Amino acid sequence: MTPGLKRRVKQLKKKARDYIAKTEVVQFRLDEQTYQDLFSIAETARRPLGTIIREWVTERVQQELNSGGKHGQATVSRLEITTLQKQLDDIKRRLAR
Repeated sequence: MTPGLKRRVKQLKKKARDYIAKTEVVQFRLDEQTYQDLFSIAETARRPLGTIIREWVTERVQQELNSGGKHGQATVSRLEITTLQKQLDDIKRRLAR
């Protein structure tokens, strides 16, 4: 790739990121069960689903940025994963009642 083309690609990437940041819209797909689980959590919390997801994503972004340059690497210990899984299982059990 020529230096001019590299520069142009970099400019286009920045332009795309700026556009997305301004529109504040990020779309992604979830499997049906995950969506149902999220909807149940939001309903139980009596809060909008989008608000809950936005808070979770914002929190995770901050964790990644504060991870000491380990961006993209796993930052959750096995103990934390086990604890979170137990909490999720408990929530699912309560919602199933």
